[in-house]
Amino acid sequence: MTTKQHLGVIERVELREIWSNEPQYFTQWLADNISELGKALQMDLDLEAREAPVGAFSLDLLARDGADRKVAIENQLERTDHDHLGKLITYAAGCNVEVIVWIARELREEHRQALDWLNQHSDENTEYFGIEIEVWKIGESDPAPHFNLVVTPNEWQRAIRNPPRELTDKQRRYQIYFTALLEALREIGFTGATKGQPQSYYFFASGHGTQFTYVASFTWDNKARVELYIDYGQGKKDQNKQLFDAISLRKSSIESQLEEKLSWERLDDARASRIALYRDGNVRIEDEDSKLEEVRTWMVEKLVAFKNTFNKDLDEYELDDSQDVGHTE
Repeated sequence: MTTKQHLGVIERVELREIWSNEPQYFTQWLADNISELGKALQMDLDLEAREAPVGAFSLDLLARDGADRKVAIENQLERTDHDHLGKLITYAAGCNVEVIVWIARELREEHRQALDWLNQHSDENTEYFGIEIEVWKIGESDPAPHFNLVVTPNEWQRAIRNPPRELTDKQRRYQIYFTALLEALREIGFTGATKGQPQSYYFFASGHGTQFTYVASFTWDNKARVELYIDYGQGKKDQNKQLFDAISLRKSSIESQLEEKLSWERLDDARASRIALYRDGNVRIEDEDSKLEEVRTWMVEKLVAFKNTFNKDLDEYELDDSQDVGHTE
């Protein structure tokens, strides 16, 4: 590089030039790009509902993360105000969420302090985030959004106040395993999540609604499994089975693309259904690290293959107004 090389100038773009109407444009953009917010939060987010009803109000966006936690998202294109703070707490209680995200043009100091206070005094399972949304461009480049995390949960303060429960050796090994799996998947852009949970499974957003998730897990009978999990939620068992049946019509094509024989599990006695692939041989989380590394490599490969194969057609399966599952050709 020479001293004469021209460098562009970063300019901030007025938010209203990009989204002139908050509910119509900004909330819709956020819903369509929920994964971008997930990257900023280091979570794997999947949209569950827009304008989710909570009493007389409605929450802008309701999502779920890879640990199957509910995430409440409220946004403003203006400075934060008391009205939205009150609504946010109401939504958190009404939707029984564990992660609360407040996005605005600017977080006023009193509201930043309020979120910090909530992080310090809430139970250890509830997290509050305050984010300022910005848009920047360089010269004549396309404008690019940026999520500036102003308030985040202070895990150190929370640990001092509420020491974490003691994990069993098995739970600790699960957490280490899935944290390493997430790291491998982040490197190839599969997820933005960073922290594994002390449990035998992890959910990944499909990008096609919360009825579809990809799951990596250790089963009760000592198998490693990757699956497409189908679940519209509470009270939707019949719809789940209809959706499973509709996808099953493409069984031969799907297995041909994957070059694998899958386990098609309708699970008639359960609410959800799954389409799964099991690794040959038994495996336990207590196995030696070299064996678990082989399992992790297998999970990465199969999760990517599942997503590449199933994501081509998931939008074709949806509930119509009569609550039947349809498949468009």
